Amino acid sequence: LRTLRLGYNSLTSLPEAIFGIPALQTLVLDHNRLSSLPEIPRRPGETKLSCLVLRNNALEALPESLCHLEALRTLHVGCNQLTTLPKSIAKMKSLQYLLLARNRLRTIRVADVVAMASLKTLDLDFNPSLPTELAHGNTLRCIARMVKAKRELDAKTNCPEALAQEIVKFAWGVGVGLD
Repeated sequence: LRTLRLGYNSLTSLPEAIFGIPALQTLVLDHNRLSSLPEIPRRPGETKLSCLVLRNNALEALPESLCHLEALRTLHVGCNQLTTLPKSIAKMKSLQYLLLARNRLRTIRVADVVAMASLKTLDLDFNPSLPTELAHGNTLRCIARMVKAKRELDAKTNCPEALAQEIVKFAWGVGVGLD
């Protein structure tokens, strides 16, 4: 089983075992009634899940254990009730697409965005509690440039402190949290 589609089933909970299906690569759980996810067990090298679609549910939070999905490249959690992201999201080195539109996010930690080395797309549209500047593409393009600059600096030197200071200045200027 490589793809499991359980959308539009009015699911209110999930068994922990769903994240342990060995060959599962795509799990689609959109348009259900999920308000939380089970803890995701750590299975280093065993999980192949690369795409997790949870849009249009009632999720209020994501578990810290989400980072145990080491192969995850796409996380679509748009149209939920999320107000924050787990701090462990910064550990998701394979994540390329983080789709967070239409939630209730209040802050985004720029340091987490910078830490996600593979991130290509960050969708924050229609999060009314985020600072206004984050709703505009210019700010996100600026974050993307900072991520690229950090990667280039890391490749050339072992001293990224100057970049960290620039990130703090930028984040303070647009009201983005860093902790």
